Amino acid sequence: MIELANIAASFVAYGLYEIYLKWVISRKPMKLARSAHATIRSNWVKSVMRRSGTEILVIQTLRNSVMAASFMATTAILALSGSLTLSGIFNPDTKLWRAVHAGDVASIIFAAKLLLLVGSFFTSFLFMAMAVRFFNHAGYLITGEIGQAQPSKNEIIAISYLNRAGNCYSLGMRAFFACVPFLAGLFSSYLMFPATCFLIWILYWFDRLPDEG
Repeated sequence: MIELANIAASFVAYGLYEIYLKWVISRKPMKLARSAHATIRSNWVKSVMRRSGTEILVIQTLRNSVMAASFMATTAILALSGSLTLSGIFNPDTKLWRAVHAGDVASIIFAAKLLLLVGSFFTSFLFMAMAVRFFNHAGYLITGEIGQAQPSKNEIIAISYLNRAGNCYSLGMRAFFACVPFLAGLFSSYLMFPATCFLIWILYWFDRLPDEG
């Protein structure tokens, strides 16, 4: 029960942190990187679509974003494959899975924590792959109507796609960082909550915009 309480406390702590971020965004959107970056992306799309000769700038900028998301997607899927291989999940005769089938509580909890780790890598890969998809669609929309003085329907869709891509990339990174408490939990459930608090502390500095000056 104490191990389960530590695992539950980790999820509750991270959930409260996300609620705190939403509260800050509702009051001061430009204080957090998540909402500020959405505004920056929107302004960038408007700037390049209403100015002629920005096609190469758009292509290179989006290519860099696609490469970053592709790199993280590759890293996540390699970590996923490595975790599955080391866990011996494909071999039902391993000691761990024999103990799980026998109903050993400690082994079941360990297997659940292992699945959480694998799930975090898969979730990261999924969001990164979706980020690549939306970056590609945004590129077609932006380059198709560059040079128009007035806003168009495609400009609104391009902003939406680019912000979706940014959100997917952000969620993919958070899912990847979730491996920190999950890895700590594999050594001991008592380490999972401190590792979650450490992760929240790190994310807090990434989520805040730098102070002016």
